[in-house]
Amino acid sequence: MIGENARRVFQTALLLLGTLALSSCGGGEVPGTSNSLQVGGPGRLADWVGVIGTGQSLSVGAAAGTPISTTQPFNNLKLHDDGPPPQYPLDGSGDLSLIPLTERFRPPLEGWPPDGQYPNNIQGESPNAGTANEITQLWSDRMGTDYVTIHSVVGWSGHCLRDIDKSNPTTRAYPGGLSEARTFKRMAGEAKKSFAYGAVILTHGECDANNAGYEAGLHQLWLDYNQDLGEITGQTRDIPLLISQQSTIVTQSGGSAVAV
Repeated sequence: MIGENARRVFQTALLLLGTLALSSCGGGEVPGTSNSLQVGGPGRLADWVGVIGTGQSLSVGAAAGTPISTTQPFNNLKLHDDGPPPQYPLDGSGDLSLIPLTERFRPPLEGWPPDGQYPNNIQGESPNAGTANEITQLWSDRMGTDYVTIHSVVGWSGHCLRDIDKSNPTTRAYPGGLSEARTFKRMAGEAKKSFAYGAVILTHGECDANNAGYEAGLHQLWLDYNQDLGEITGQTRDIPLLISQQSTIVTQSGGSAVAV
């Protein structure tokens, strides 16, 4: 499983790097500080580029074994809550700080929530640290400068799209990503850094192998993230949805793999 996750990390990193490079070629500004970064030419999308990782089991490191990304060789970041339980409340309170992006992404959180939802959702090494480090290395090799990504991992193992999108107000994956986005935006302002989202990465598909509405659901997920993240960061450029782990379950119509 580590080998499979590594392959997905490399593929996702290449896709995201291409997305970030293309996003940096047009005009416009990324709001964030009084010295908003002018996007154009060989520049970064922002000082800190947000990436949300969501999906089902592989998105949270199920069966990924002992973590291997235990040090951060660059400057990539994640959110840490050093407060008492329950940590990572959706209102953005807590003893929050930014720490180097390593795996395991979060430790077990004393059984809360008990059903494996965010933030107690991490089961092993997620794709995010490897993706972040690969992007920074590729960008540095190409451009000679740093590229800092700041990540959220909000997926829910074994659950269909309806449990990780915006449609179900009782679940925590989607609001967890927005809560962290608001925190990142605040922290970026305090650090006088510009902040924008580069992508949402969806590792998903098998739970919805026979869902005839999966294609429409994916499109709505993309629309919702663009609207809600854009309202937080102020960016107007589209945030791409990058999708992997199409279903291995054979269905007569091709199922979720064809929908993707």
